[in-house]
Amino acid sequence: MTEKHPRREVELKFRVGDPGRIESLRAMNGRLAGKRLTPLQAKEILDLYWDTPDHALMRGGFGLRTRRADAGWQVTLKELDFDGDSFLVDRIEVEHLLPQADVEAFLAKPKLEQLLSTLRQDAELPDAWARVRLHRQNPRLQPLAMLRQDRDKRYLLAGKDDSTPPIAELSLDTVDVLPPAPDLLLGNRQGSPLARFHEVEVEAMGEVTDADFDKIFRSLNRMRSFQPSGSSKLTSALRIASAFNADGAAAVQPQTTMAEAGRAIWRQQLIEVLLNECPIRARTGDRVEAVHDMRVAIRRIRAAARIFGPYFQREEIRPYLRTLRSVAGDLGAARDLDVSLSLVRQYQKALGDANGTLDIARTTWKTERKRAYRKLTQRLGGKTYSRFVGKFSRFCNTPGMGVGAMTDLSAQERAALEVRHVLPGEIFAHYANMRVYESVLHHDTPPELFHALRIEGKRLRYALEFVEHLLDPKPAAALIEKLKAVQECLGDMNDAVVMQDRMRRFSMERRQPPPTPVISHLDDQIDTQRRRFGDLWADFVSPSTRRMLALAVAAL
Repeated sequence: MTEKHPRREVELKFRVGDPGRIESLRAMNGRLAGKRLTPLQAKEILDLYWDTPDHALMRGGFGLRTRRADAGWQVTLKELDFDGDSFLVDRIEVEHLLPQADVEAFLAKPKLEQLLSTLRQDAELPDAWARVRLHRQNPRLQPLAMLRQDRDKRYLLAGKDDSTPPIAELSLDTVDVLPPAPDLLLGNRQGSPLARFHEVEVEAMGEVTDADFDKIFRSLNRMRSFQPSGSSKLTSALRIASAFNADGAAAVQPQTTMAEAGRAIWRQQLIEVLLNECPIRARTGDRVEAVHDMRVAIRRIRAAARIFGPYFQREEIRPYLRTLRSVAGDLGAARDLDVSLSLVRQYQKALGDANGTLDIARTTWKTERKRAYRKLTQRLGGKTYSRFVGKFSRFCNTPGMGVGAMTDLSAQERAALEVRHVLPGEIFAHYANMRVYESVLHHDTPPELFHALRIEGKRLRYALEFVEHLLDPKPAAALIEKLKAVQECLGDMNDAVVMQDRMRRFSMERRQPPPTPVISHLDDQIDTQRRRFGDLWADFVSPSTRRMLALAVAAL
């Protein structure tokens, strides 16, 4: 039995690719999954999310929202979606009504304690609030993201007449992401949407059986263009809004200077870093995937620094990159052990473990993994990292910061700094750096060279993806897919090489021979990937791929 606790929100969520498909639910008469549907009730909702300058709430796994709906005001504190599975979100939610006078006083001087005091009138804050690290008393808040929703609401009834209490609320939402601005919340002006998406949610009310929720899920999942989603609207809005400037203009355009394009790319990747931090620190959700995704986001920030960093004053960005390199090291240590343990489990299942070496290795590496995660979580929860987040976030959201004076530049000098004039050369240079390996790759090439090529491939891929929206879409997509195939092959090869070396070192430390079946299996894997790489590489350096690259970049 799934019971709707007063402080819990339990719901199914679907992202709808084709907005026309929602009309079928609006027009539906009778029943959904065997439950009666009430008539539509339309409402408009305006949500403004808040956070501290160092994103303490998001990093602790919470969203704080002020909402205007039906001429009333509400403040809501809810967990983000890291603890949900692919379709069912079950999270803590605390909310309370806000008097108009309180809203105006808060917007004039946004302070966290004012909203927390309001929430405490209804209930104590959830235990998970202890994850939020507030390093100053009564910290100020800043707008984080804004959503305008046109919502059509229907209730699902289990009984035969309208007097039966509803078991669930069906919401059909058209969601506009707006630039976050308090005066929009007060209705002083209308905002132009940055983007629009559509969602369907089914929220539990009272008591809903697991069988009921399963039937509802299967009924909606059968509908064309409905995709189960465990992602909150706030998470989606943050990813969308990070690609725009405060004035609502796309952040990276052909005429954007290299410095401001780099700043925008860092801002987008910082959001990914922050969204993945909480599952790691809270030991909930998929920590393994969160470590991987956070590590990739930092890798992208550092890759962007190679391209866009020279257009900033070096002393301005050096401290940020130094901190990120250190965090990436801790993430890498945890990630390497995650991969090693996953491979050991595979080998034990496929090859057995006659002399117990794999079992001992697994026990040892699990202990090392705990230490690696402990070190990582201590760093992420510390004041030094919190100060870094606040400073880097400010840097990423302040145009002109860390850039030399542009006013003294001529029109020609300024044009020479624009994305359209600089980045094509960078992209072709990265491709040329990969092609250099044509002359050194052969049947007995050492693994170190393949790994170096893999790094060059990542740099090219990131350079393309940073401006993919500006490239010719068809050849760009095809080129990135080819690059992904090369990287995947080299990644599998590198995993096998690293695992083989780790097993040999582990056995040497224990003064015993390495497990022959595993070493032989890894040799076979390496040989297989080398053969596979040959065909992928020949295609990637072919004239047709070079033409594809030229066509993709020509649009820029």
